[in-house]
Amino acid sequence: MCLRCVVHRLPRLARDLAPRCATAFGRPARAAAAAAAAGLVLAATGVGAPAVRAHPAAQGDPSIAYAYRLVDTWRDVPWSLRAGQFGLVGDISSAPDGTIYVLDLQHKAVHALAADGRPLRVWGLPNLAGTAPGVQFLGDWTPKRLDVGFDGLVYVLLEGRYIANNQVKTLARVDRLSPNGGALFSFEIDVEQLQVQGTYLDLALRRDGRVYLSRTATNAFIQFNGCEPAPGEAVIVDSGVDVFTPTGQLQTTIGFREHGSVPWSLDVSAADELHVINQIPAVLFNPFCDPAPDPEPSFGDGPAQAPTRWDAGVAIFEPDHRLREIVRFYNGEDIAVGPAGVFVSRNVEIFQLRDGTPMYIGPTGGRVYAAYFGRIVHFLDAHVDGRVLSGFAHCFWQGVMMFEHPERRQDVPLFAGGTDAPHLEGPALPARVDAASDVAVLLGRYNAVGVRPQQTYMATSQLVLPQTVQRWTRHGRLISGTPEVRSQVGMCAGSRTWFTRDVAIDGTTIYSVDFGQLSRRPDDFVPAWTTFPGILPDPDAPSRLSNVTADGGKVAVLDEGTGKVHVLDSDGNAIFGWPIRADTYAVPVDIAMHGDRIYLADRGRNRILVRGIDGTDFGEWATHDGPASVVTGPTGDVFVLGRGRWAFRYSPDGKLLASWPMPDRTLWSLDIGVDDDGKVYVGYVKPEADPGIDTLPSYVTNQFKILDSGVWVFDAEPYEPKDVPPPAPDACVGTPDKWAAPRRIPLGATVGVTLTVHGHCPGKQEQVQLALVFDTSRSMSFVDALDRAKDATAALLGELDPRTAEVALATFDDGATLEQPLTSDIGLVRSLVAGLDANGDTRSTAGLTTAIRELQGVRKKTTHRQIVLLVSDGVLKDDPAAEADAARAAGIEIYALILPTNEYQPINRDQILALTGSADHIFTEPDPTEVVTLARGMTRYRPEPGLWESITIVDVIPRNMRYVAGSAVPPAAFDATANTLTWTLGNVLADASITLQYRLEPLEIGIWPTNVEATARYRDALGNDGRLIFPIPVVEVYGFKPERHIVYLPFGAVRTCTPVDKPLDVVMVLDTSSSMLEPAATGGGTKLDAARAAAGAFLAQLSYDRDRAAVVAFNIGAEEAVALTDDFGRLQAGLAGLTSRQGTRIDLGLAQGVATLAAGGRATAKPVVILLTDGLQNVERAPNSAVLAQGDALKARGALVYTIGLGNEIDADLLGLVATSPDRFYRSPTTDDLAAIYAQISERITCDLGAAALSGRREE
Repeated sequence: MCLRCVVHRLPRLARDLAPRCATAFGRPARAAAAAAAAGLVLAATGVGAPAVRAHPAAQGDPSIAYAYRLVDTWRDVPWSLRAGQFGLVGDISSAPDGTIYVLDLQHKAVHALAADGRPLRVWGLPNLAGTAPGVQFLGDWTPKRLDVGFDGLVYVLLEGRYIANNQVKTLARVDRLSPNGGALFSFEIDVEQLQVQGTYLDLALRRDGRVYLSRTATNAFIQFNGCEPAPGEAVIVDSGVDVFTPTGQLQTTIGFREHGSVPWSLDVSAADELHVINQIPAVLFNPFCDPAPDPEPSFGDGPAQAPTRWDAGVAIFEPDHRLREIVRFYNGEDIAVGPAGVFVSRNVEIFQLRDGTPMYIGPTGGRVYAAYFGRIVHFLDAHVDGRVLSGFAHCFWQGVMMFEHPERRQDVPLFAGGTDAPHLEGPALPARVDAASDVAVLLGRYNAVGVRPQQTYMATSQLVLPQTVQRWTRHGRLISGTPEVRSQVGMCAGSRTWFTRDVAIDGTTIYSVDFGQLSRRPDDFVPAWTTFPGILPDPDAPSRLSNVTADGGKVAVLDEGTGKVHVLDSDGNAIFGWPIRADTYAVPVDIAMHGDRIYLADRGRNRILVRGIDGTDFGEWATHDGPASVVTGPTGDVFVLGRGRWAFRYSPDGKLLASWPMPDRTLWSLDIGVDDDGKVYVGYVKPEADPGIDTLPSYVTNQFKILDSGVWVFDAEPYEPKDVPPPAPDACVGTPDKWAAPRRIPLGATVGVTLTVHGHCPGKQEQVQLALVFDTSRSMSFVDALDRAKDATAALLGELDPRTAEVALATFDDGATLEQPLTSDIGLVRSLVAGLDANGDTRSTAGLTTAIRELQGVRKKTTHRQIVLLVSDGVLKDDPAAEADAARAAGIEIYALILPTNEYQPINRDQILALTGSADHIFTEPDPTEVVTLARGMTRYRPEPGLWESITIVDVIPRNMRYVAGSAVPPAAFDATANTLTWTLGNVLADASITLQYRLEPLEIGIWPTNVEATARYRDALGNDGRLIFPIPVVEVYGFKPERHIVYLPFGAVRTCTPVDKPLDVVMVLDTSSSMLEPAATGGGTKLDAARAAAGAFLAQLSYDRDRAAVVAFNIGAEEAVALTDDFGRLQAGLAGLTSRQGTRIDLGLAQGVATLAAGGRATAKPVVILLTDGLQNVERAPNSAVLAQGDALKARGALVYTIGLGNEIDADLLGLVATSPDRFYRSPTTDDLAAIYAQISERITCDLGAAALSGRREE
């Protein structure tokens, strides 16, 4: 086959042969060639229970197996303030020259954009004004609004709070800034000193420089009573528009209070006409009711209320401040006056004044988001060129809309800018992942605590926090920088509790789903459409959407409430809708689609269900672990992330093609995605419980600290597997791996060979009969407790296996109802839970009694343990203690799943503890792992601790390779006649992978396999026999070229060195990429060990009474292991603590060297940087020019730069350019040369200092 010819030729030939392999391998052919050229071929084989073959035309070659390695980890991407990336838009205005300015409330910054929306610059707001001595100021100034004057200067309104006379008081401030953000003038306003009341809401500038500020003080309050308005009134304490001179003196006030109204947003025309949004304060209505009526005026007995009241609308004043007219308009939010006319915004709508037809209607998904929290959606500006601009502040998107034809009804805007809330960094909490042309990462809700870059993240259930989908390129960088492509897509859910559940990407088009709605996002702006596929066919259906998948212009949604799959086209039109359950009691937890096939992950039964997009049943096949999530690859293969934190690749008919463990199985593996090139992405997070959860507000019901998070990236290396018996789905799975390093060596050198075996076994669980006792009383409607309970219960049911579990459902409010007797149809129970409503009293005793009767009745099975799970807000109005005691006495275990509201108090927890009899049986607002813990606790799931009862590994060495005697670790039996190494191991545990190593000396020049074959025969911990086949790596052996030999002799200078008594600040910049873990040329240890030793010997020669040194490490990133210090012990400890990761970012290592010298370098010391690397710059992440730029930055600081290239896979030309001069680049063919090179550099530094002193200049 094509692969075989590739394996036995030079890497260059392998690349040349890749096109010939296309017909044999399909899309992965280039990956196959590259993998073979690198000599990395791994193995995993096996087969599950076959079903009817799905999608035969598009699937990959079933004769090819794959092995996966971690090639990258996306984590800790830092945030930076960037022009055009908005945290929260707070206002917009434009200058006479057309420049657009946007106020960013979250980042406390002003963004400047060109007239066409291109980002120009951004600056943080300066702290211009102070406060009186002795005044305790509370926090920073908060920006509120912005306007650009007719003079082109930027004016910002800010607010601050301080304490005086034990009272919290408010100050306002107006800053005048240059177009570049320079501070020009500022004045503070204390309303008490002005003898007025209220806070300032908006500002506008007049042509003569006067400043207009709207001010209001009311005691409006909120009362909700269902969807009917509650009685109440709002008293206007004070309100008006204050007019200030350009230097900040109050000139006059335009009164509003006496007319029963308050001013809101305002703007001034070029003719000096003042336009003010005039609002009539009133009691608010429930924002969850739709439609909300227009507010009606309601007034108290405030002093001197004028009998002539102004209507709600836009108040227009003459230049001398006389009222010209009021144009009626209800619920106006912002206003703009300019060449195009007068425009007013109301929530997601924009109107031209006096025209009842909106110019634009925006997305409605954030109606509650804006109205309930008092946020303006459209901040307006009338541009000098006749356009209308909107600073759009919405959960879907933050940015600038540009309306070029405001006379149209409706106009279609152009978009500029992108969302930066939460901060574009991390990823902090990658809850879901999908990939295609781009990679989409759905973030869960979290808070950032602390000051960047030392912030920590707290995952939380706070429903007001934003969610976004980050777009990543397949090279790991966040996409940004052009108006057409943005880096973050804002998410809006259908209600407060309906957080975004899942994300799918088809090409570059993103689909998102929450419990109720599905949205299509072809770009990063507003949705193309939003639809409700679960309730459109039947408004009364208990729909609860949970997962989404997309492929080839179609999208499919899993509805866990109705137990259906909905298939739609790219325009949102329904194509198919069909029920999942047939004769199987499947409880799908995820969905994937490829072409005309849909795959459903049934975690409880360890199965993948295969369906056509029209619902045709193509059977099912078993998986080797419970599938937590499922996705399809570009060839139609199916990828599964197991709950045991292993990943599996199957053919469409269930043949196991690959399996591999996650790099750290102690972390949560959250989701899996596969891009168009076949790379696999797995999101992960490392949580830590928050000990202060009990002190948090009632609306924060769940929180944990995020210690680490990111996305693991794996790439496949295809190979031709030998025919071996596949493991059964209920047997243990082993993954063999083998590689040789270094991959290119001279004749006479030795190569290290490593074999590893990872594996896992299925766990065991007991049979159970579970009765859910579900609280449907009225209090479950508080703080969305019912929806939260449904969500947690659905996740719990997804963990159960209907082959070993039966579930009943009883509900209670005024009384109790047995909704469903004991059944193995867990999916049916999940649908019934999704359809529950809350009303009535809380009579838990009746519910508990009903459940116990069902468990003890005719359907009782003595082979099953019996369990009651109480699902409630924890506030019970009766005492079922006697019934609970009797149940536990009868052997029934009682658990509680509590979704607390504000009413839940310690006394309620004590009652729940008395019912369950154990604190370990109470789960309060569980996070995802706690749901798993609850399910495993009830079923007594036990992971299999063992892996191999016995395993024998035999490696057959080729005749043109010589085994280095005694090099096998652990020791192996070597048969010189057969030329084989044999290891026999027993009782290998599941958490202990097997690692075997030895060394070979090639005897011929050429490209040769390091073994004839390597196999393992085993008996697993469950008693199953099997066989594993290891891959066959290759090594290139070359002959010596005399001109390439380098001999390091004692240094001889062409001129006498002049000693200079100058202290040194030395930065050792060391490559810690994964290739540095390859064995050293001679002796034990790795290349990194040799580098540590040589660098340590160099550091030992410094004079620490005057010299200092630092240690910097780089791989995919860079870090300062030790800052500049004169503590040799710290330096040695820093070298010893260096660890390796994938990637070679020389530019980042040098950049960290610059930062280290900038932070701790001394003016009296000579900076010296010594770089060591064994690889090439990762140019797909940053070009060589980035390396040269950082080298130039070091030289600009006066640093002497020396570079060392270790081995043959280096860029000698690049390293020569980075060094201060080409002769300060040192080539080290092997690790044996490192000590001599560092000694040469030590001597060279002395002479270089002297030469610099003689020349009277700093070296360039």
